[in-house]
Amino acid sequence: MPSWFRNKSKAFWIPFYLLNCIFNYLSDKILVEKKAIEYPVRFLPKVFKVNFIYNFLVCPFITFRFCLSTNPASLKDIILKLLIFSLPQGLYEIILEKKTNTIKFKGNWKGYYSLALVFAFKIMSLGVYIILKNMMSKREASSR
Repeated sequence: MPSWFRNKSKAFWIPFYLLNCIFNYLSDKILVEKKAIEYPVRFLPKVFKVNFIYNFLVCPFITFRFCLSTNPASLKDIILKLLIFSLPQGLYEIILEKKTNTIKFKGNWKGYYSLALVFAFKIMSLGVYIILKNMMSKREASSR
């Protein structure tokens, strides 16, 4: 992960990474507080009620790779890459819920809601990526 930030674009990737972590954490926190999802097994259970490892490491890394792979890409390629990155991630959550004790869907929450949320977050993250990239390009152009 530290190699992400080695090149000159760390001023771009660090805010993107942090925004992604914040989005993940807040959405997970809301779902846990609404009792839609529970994490019986988690890192530092006395400190975090959410899945810290997933929210701050796994998901941002996958999202980072997704955004890198879509630059530049046609709409068709973006949709294909969205499926390639999001489908396994969402299905993995569903499998974890069914086969392990690491995540439990509660109440009316279903696995396909998690899958839809993964898709939505990837699309949202790509939007943030495009906005940040445009802002950085304009900033670089005005500093010349």
